[in-house]
Amino acid sequence: MKTEGMFILLVLLISACASTPYTHSTKGAKDLEREIYECEKIAMFKAEEAGSPDNPFMIAAEKDRCLQVKFGWTPVK
Repeated sequence: MKTEGMFILLVLLISACASTPYTHSTKGAKDLEREIYECEKIAMFKAEEAGSPDNPFMIAAEKDRCLQVKFGWTPVK
């Protein structure tokens, strides 16, 4: 169980590096890194709560939603 959690965290960290770039009018890269980490924790909790703790698509979607709604980041297109 612990190994699965570490694997999921590793996948999320790697996917964060290759994910959609974000922009914010008043925040910088360090803020983004910190807020991605916080949103990933929230997303993993919500996925586990929904009964899909290993679903990377659900986790990624929830992380993106968190960044936009909670912290005001906008995806760069």
